[in-house]
Amino acid sequence: MKKLMLFIALFGIAIYSCKNIYQKSFSYSNPVYLDARIGLTIPQVSRNIEMAIFVETSSQQHCAEKQQNYLSHLFKNCERCAVKSAECKAELSSHNKALFSDTHVETTYLSFTKANSSELNARLLFWGLNSEEAKSTCLKLKTIFKNTYQGIAKCIN
Repeated sequence: MKKLMLFIALFGIAIYSCKNIYQKSFSYSNPVYLDARIGLTIPQVSRNIEMAIFVETSSQQHCAEKQQNYLSHLFKNCERCAVKSAECKAELSSHNKALFSDTHVETTYLSFTKANSSELNARLLFWGLNSEEAKSTCLKLKTIFKNTYQGIAKCIN
């Protein structure tokens, strides 16, 4: 019984260590962020939702490359989404940068954590919604992005 408990403990430590090594292998030392504004039209309720997406990239050049194609790829299954603006930034505000630690803020947002080196970490915020609408919108968007993002997408409330 003691050997089984020891094995389970060691197995748990091994999984935790591998997860940390995996996450660190995909992190950037000096990230540049793609900061874009997205509009989402919901005709059934005559609403327009404003969204901001922050995408972590490895460099200014990488960000510029992703600015051209990443957003259209990510939002290809969201027919009512439209990119309004996009720019690369060397720094984010402390509030927006904290989102990459999945911290809780006043609104619900969608957290994307990459599954491999070809994907990117991103955070998608939406505002102008009450709490229930924000949670519902997040869950619906998570379903839409399921086919274009292989990593972990989760709603942070």
